[in-house]
Amino acid sequence: IGVASEPGKGSTFWFTLPLEKQPQQKAGDSVGETPIPAFSGSLRPLRILLVEDSAISRRVLLQMLEKMGHAATIAVNGAEAVKRFSRQSFDMVLMDIQMPVMDGIAATKQIKVMQKETGKKVPVVAITANAMAGDRERILSQGLDDYVAKPVKMETLADAIRRNTA
Repeated sequence: IGVASEPGKGSTFWFTLPLEKQPQQKAGDSVGETPIPAFSGSLRPLRILLVEDSAISRRVLLQMLEKMGHAATIAVNGAEAVKRFSRQSFDMVLMDIQMPVMDGIAATKQIKVMQKETGKKVPVVAITANAMAGDRERILSQGLDDYVAKPVKMETLADAIRRNTA
């Protein structure tokens, strides 16, 4: 465990955990006494624009979407998301809120303008670490269609996908 701090500038904290890699589990296998639920996917595979600046979060979300049978296109910030959305057709957008270059709120507003021009409604679902009281309402009031808090659970993500693409 360590810390580096500079008055008036901030602090950096770190820690190291010696972990051993565990063998991958398959749906239906159990870890200890807790079974991993098998996923029952949505009615059809979807084309999803996944907008996430964190490489780790992208990898986890991409694996979840692939297990559900969906195809995902990656964008690492809001500006890239707007560009991809203007060039490709998607059934849904999963949008991180806090990102460099252009945040998820600004990107969503631009995507919503494009939707008005084309007449095609594509749901934009926030995927965010903002999970304090009032965050959900604040984010939804900015034009996003739904909200999923991080860390994302597969069933929570699947429910949001079903809710917004039914």
